[in-house]
Amino acid sequence: MKSQKIISLNPSKNYEPIGEIYSSTHDEVDAKVTSARKAQPAWSHLTVGERITLLERCSQEFIARKNDIRSIIAQEIGMPISVCNQIDIDLGLRYMRGYKHSLELSLFYFYLGNNAKFDCRKYRCC
Repeated sequence: MKSQKIISLNPSKNYEPIGEIYSSTHDEVDAKVTSARKAQPAWSHLTVGERITLLERCSQEFIARKNDIRSIIAQEIGMPISVCNQIDIDLGLRYMRGYKHSLELSLFYFYLGNNAKFDCRKYRCC
């Protein structure tokens, strides 16, 4: 199967094109799945603290690019920026913070169960 061009259109502006990408072929998808499977063992060896750090970096990058992300989503869907902020941007950040908080709590309970010293201020979970 040949890669096909996908054109993104803005429904609020008479469907003018706002961007284009090419879909992945079956072989490209297979290669990406193989690559992800090869990366999984390294991910599984990350500590909870390392995963928290990665989630924080992802969250900061999302925040740094939120205006661009919001603009593209609003154009593609044809929704007002204010609605996009509530549905996509704020909710996306809330999910990222929730996952990070869950990891912080699991780290806290690990330390609690092992009677180890845990500085909850470092992880902002108390």
